[in-house]
Amino acid sequence: MKKNKECFIKYLKKLDLHTDDIEIAFEAYFVGLVETNQYINLFSRKMVIDEIWSKHFIDSVSIYEVYRDWSGKKVLDFGTGGGLPGIPIKIISPECDLTLLDSTKKKIEAVRKVVDNSILPKVNFLSCRLEELKINGVYDIIVSRAVTITPTIQKAMIKILKKNGKIFLYKSEAFEDAKLFRDFRVHNVLEVSNFRELELNCLGERRVIEINYG
Repeated sequence: MKKNKECFIKYLKKLDLHTDDIEIAFEAYFVGLVETNQYINLFSRKMVIDEIWSKHFIDSVSIYEVYRDWSGKKVLDFGTGGGLPGIPIKIISPECDLTLLDSTKKKIEAVRKVVDNSILPKVNFLSCRLEELKINGVYDIIVSRAVTITPTIQKAMIKILKKNGKIFLYKSEAFEDAKLFRDFRVHNVLEVSNFRELELNCLGERRVIEINYG
């Protein structure tokens, strides 16, 4: 087993999330991403392939250090790109109702093929801008990774979120855009689990910003 995958499996075990079925599903997702990325960029082609397990999968799963109550929740992954962090969350918590949203139609269609052609749990797909959604108070949780929040996006998020809903933003050092929201809490992740002892330094500082709406 290569180093980054081994570190990912150790991380799942540290968080008491590992099962054989979950590991098999992540392997299927990894293979699907790599194959599909030959045709459309879902991640940087300059990346060392093995680092998908750390830079993308470990980062996506780090939210479980902060929050685990996904059962029965309607979840939107805004700006999903290659299905991150939504698909990793769905693999671990298949009981949530997940929708992947990205404004780039080619990316959504590519991720749809990754899901349809593998053993991954089924999800919903939307290809549009967030502010184009003509819905109100639908989602319990919105997750977003590597997206800068603007005032327009902030208003759109609040509009589609249920009362007492939550938003989780994945951030590194900079999280000035979180200040657009009234009530937020900063969680430093990948430290609680003493993950640094695995000598995987490619992630750097990682934070999950928890925003409560209600």
